[in-house]
Amino acid sequence: FTLYREFWRSRGAAQSYRVLNAIYSSNDALGVDHRFSMGVGLGRYFIQELGHELAVSAGIQGVQERKFSCNDTEIGVDADGEKIDCVEPEDGGLVDNAAEMFLSMQWHLYSFASRDMDISVVGNAYPSLSEWGDLRGDLNLMLSWELFPSFYWSINARSEFDSSAEQRGQLKIDTTDYTITTGITWSY
Repeated sequence: FTLYREFWRSRGAAQSYRVLNAIYSSNDALGVDHRFSMGVGLGRYFIQELGHELAVSAGIQGVQERKFSCNDTEIGVDADGEKIDCVEPEDGGLVDNAAEMFLSMQWHLYSFASRDMDISVVGNAYPSLSEWGDLRGDLNLMLSWELFPSFYWSINARSEFDSSAEQRGQLKIDTTDYTITTGITWSY
């Protein structure tokens, strides 16, 4: 779940804006039971034309993350039900509070021709300010294409990266996760 809000500056036709974001996520593959972050920042549109937008924003946010424990059934056993070699985090703490930056790039291309098309790419990087060297990031590609009036085919490809996943202690945790979803939507 992501809430991303832009607050425009009241300076005529200024291209800059203020950002407030709140994100809640969970990712079994990366060993994250839950992660909640809230932050503020500034952004700027570099391209804002009919059918084409490019925006970049940056800011600071606080993060609370709960990692999976080796005792959690999804992590502590493999697909065959065998117990895996798993080491709890060194300090025994499963909850981590941290500060990090966020850097975001949003590119949006759309067309309202006979068949509407919408392409959006959003990339985020989260370098940690608390744990120097830790980096998280995600990249999301969304495509929506009108098949015939009011019916759309959509595809969403997403990749997440977390360099600290390998330091969580669980030997079966990856540092990267990918998802692809597709569907048909109806607009009225």
